[in-house]
Amino acid sequence: MIKFEGVSDDLIHITVNGETEEYPFEEGKGFKVDDKLVVTPVHGTNACWSFAVGVIDEDQELPPYWEYQFTAIGYSTNLYINNHDEMVGLEIIEVL
Repeated sequence: MIKFEGVSDDLIHITVNGETEEYPFEEGKGFKVDDKLVVTPVHGTNACWSFAVGVIDEDQELPPYWEYQFTAIGYSTNLYINNHDEMVGLEIIEVL
């Protein structure tokens, strides 16, 4: 499972299989999860976090083997991505 969480105005925590890493927030920068999926954090003018899930290539569809869940935590949204297919790894491949 991968968890995306905004923790301050300029920091994001990404937890992959229980290991958390901290990333600086940069407007418009996304995180490539596999060869089809990108997650882009959004820090609104209201100081709340949300996360956009999209595809790398407009000719692709969101992978059907991923499960996406948004959970409201206080004033922000956390994103959880769960993969039930053992063939596809859970990792942040690249920061776009």
